[in-house]
Amino acid sequence: MCLQVYIKEHTGYTVQYIPDAKAFTDGPQSLTVLMKQRRRWMNGALFGTASVVGNLNKMVSCGRNDHPWYRQTLMILYMIYLTTLYLLQFITVGAMFVTVVVFLDQFFKVLFVEQSKSEFMVNLYNSRILQKILFSVYLGMVFLSTFVSISLPIDRAMSYFRIVSIFMGILMITSIVGITYFLSQRGFYPHVSECVVVQKGQPCEWQDQPETYFSLLTLAGVIMLSIYLMPILMRPLDFLANFKNYTLGFLSYMVMMPVFTNVF
Repeated sequence: MCLQVYIKEHTGYTVQYIPDAKAFTDGPQSLTVLMKQRRRWMNGALFGTASVVGNLNKMVSCGRNDHPWYRQTLMILYMIYLTTLYLLQFITVGAMFVTVVVFLDQFFKVLFVEQSKSEFMVNLYNSRILQKILFSVYLGMVFLSTFVSISLPIDRAMSYFRIVSIFMGILMITSIVGITYFLSQRGFYPHVSECVVVQKGQPCEWQDQPETYFSLLTLAGVIMLSIYLMPILMRPLDFLANFKNYTLGFLSYMVMMPVFTNVF
């Protein structure tokens, strides 16, 4: 409706934001209801955004309407943002997988190699057995979720989706803990590590060199974790007054994030 109002030619209509308007909803009380809701909402949002992006020329055309120049400029910036966000939706599953792979691999390296002097732990990391098992299960669940979603109604597939939700929730919390530990141990200027062969025929050993470098991976991790603190920083008094709700909401969000991305 807002799109149709905005792109009408020289009608004098404008879209206004009313900050006092409030809407309330009954939150889904079960995973089944939540999945059904999100399928409706996400499909609607996807095609709604596609409609807006498809009218890009009308949205940014200064000759079609009477909006002032500053509103037209903001609309151009908004359309660039919206189009980028729309395209990123199609790679979000892969982006989350790559993020989990990179950070957990680095976490295993810090935990098994840099913090442990055990030859068994070093060999375990070098064999990549844990990584292969974890990532194979992760990818398998993603592909199986796609197959189950296409072939079965939600009510009949809920036993499987509950298992997936539990596994991915545990994986997400583990990843956040691992990322936090990795960042605290690594720092912004970690030492360069080289795999040095001590004895011929034996696996190489990771050794820190005197040189340091600026870790973009650490910077990305700090930025990612800091984003979750933004609501608290923007509304500190509300956070203190509703500490329990903020905490439960944050934990629920973190646990359900991979389910939203990979399943819904």
